[in-house]
Amino acid sequence: MTYQRTIYLANDLMPIWDSIPTNERNEMIDRLFRNYGDSKEIDPNLKKIKKIELELQQLEDEKQNIDAQIQMKNSMLDNVIGGMNTSDIDYEKEWDRLVKNAMVAKENNTIWRSYAGRAEYRVHQIHDGRIYLENVGTGRTTSNFQKGTFILGLQRLIDNGGRINMLEMIPVKMHEYAVVFLHPNIQIEGKSVVLMNDGGE
Repeated sequence: MTYQRTIYLANDLMPIWDSIPTNERNEMIDRLFRNYGDSKEIDPNLKKIKKIELELQQLEDEKQNIDAQIQMKNSMLDNVIGGMNTSDIDYEKEWDRLVKNAMVAKENNTIWRSYAGRAEYRVHQIHDGRIYLENVGTGRTTSNFQKGTFILGLQRLIDNGGRINMLEMIPVKMHEYAVVFLHPNIQIEGKSVVLMNDGGE
């Protein structure tokens, strides 16, 4: 299995990089890392720490997704008990549109930024009903969200009249960045996330 990572080079190194034949770059990088690994013994405890940190982050992501599903079900239950229908929107259709756009973004290797512009993200993969995101700067690819997270955020947006403060739609920042970028009818206006008209679709 191979993994994709982003490497940032100083301006004075770019001519050297460009002079290396494309088909030799991966082999050169492989040698560099293997030589480094051979020359420096990695502390076993450090490896354990990294492994546990990764497992903790994965558990935290799963917990956030479960919490989002619980909140969504509670919201749906409240609506049924109260006999209310807050919107005629087809949530399944909206999720499908988001997934379709995520697929296109992955194929095109499209990158988007955080609201402050300090971090960059892209779709890593779409698997088992989840959209996995990559933090381009760190190379982390474990963060993901699923339909329940999206629907809960969309319900929250609708319940606020189609306008909500930035970072209040979805609890995880990078998930909200992704939804706003990938969904055609969710945009930023000023400091608000806004649900736009569907244009008759």
